[in-house]
Amino acid sequence: MNLDDIKALPYMPLAAYHARPELGATTLKALDRDGPEVARAIYSGEVRFESSSLRLGSAVHAVAESEEAARKLIRVAPSDYKTSDSIKFGEWSAQQDAGTICLTQREADEAYQMGMAVDNAIKQHKPRHLKRFAEVSLFWDETLPDGSPIACKCRPDILLVDPYQKHVVNIDIKSCRDNGPRACRSAILRYGYHIQQPHYEAGIRSFFGPEWSVWTEFLFIRSNPAVPKFVRISDLDSNAAAGHWRMLLADWSRRTQANDWCDPVISDLGLGLWQADETDETEGE
Repeated sequence: MNLDDIKALPYMPLAAYHARPELGATTLKALDRDGPEVARAIYSGEVRFESSSLRLGSAVHAVAESEEAARKLIRVAPSDYKTSDSIKFGEWSAQQDAGTICLTQREADEAYQMGMAVDNAIKQHKPRHLKRFAEVSLFWDETLPDGSPIACKCRPDILLVDPYQKHVVNIDIKSCRDNGPRACRSAILRYGYHIQQPHYEAGIRSFFGPEWSVWTEFLFIRSNPAVPKFVRISDLDSNAAAGHWRMLLADWSRRTQANDWCDPVISDLGLGLWQADETDETEGE
């Protein structure tokens, strides 16, 4: 595997990625957090995410990748188009090239502010020779304990690739109102980032090959003003997290085969997972 392989991957619009039938981390997080009925509804498309936050996130990733990526993907509506849910904004968006990210001027200003903050944080804290790629869509077959395959997908926000050391840093950007240590711990558990991490790392290793090492860092960024902070789950037992993720994969496979979406009876709760304070975070997919 070389850099030409990843450069040759065509950009897949977000809607096209979500339309693919492979199993993504969002469904697994819902299975763990909300139960099988909600997870099935998310997987089938019955429950859809708020599109403006997804559009804004993709724009932030494009700005953080490069000026060229931002120019290629982002389209800004006329200044008098104030809201993205208006009829005239929808009509204007429909006239733009497929796969582009359409924003109001206010959204574009916020995306560029946050994207440049992410870009500066990466430049300050990471080696300059790392190659940067945003929103690469990865698809692979994960092998379950019984030997059967399950088709999976992931879409990392930013990949920093070191072609010399054969190392990949998976940067996962999360927007939030508070990026202090306590809030970050709460968000990691509440939004299932400990489940997302092994899922993404499995997809990255499948694409790059077993000889490549993979490292995940979350970049919690608070807006107004944009203040980014790198966070590693330093006290997370990666083997335990991967084991829990594999258990969810097997549970999803069993439920799809049996068409069983009944919620299990909860007989025991580990209180350790609930000790973090509840904070009003905004999840970034």
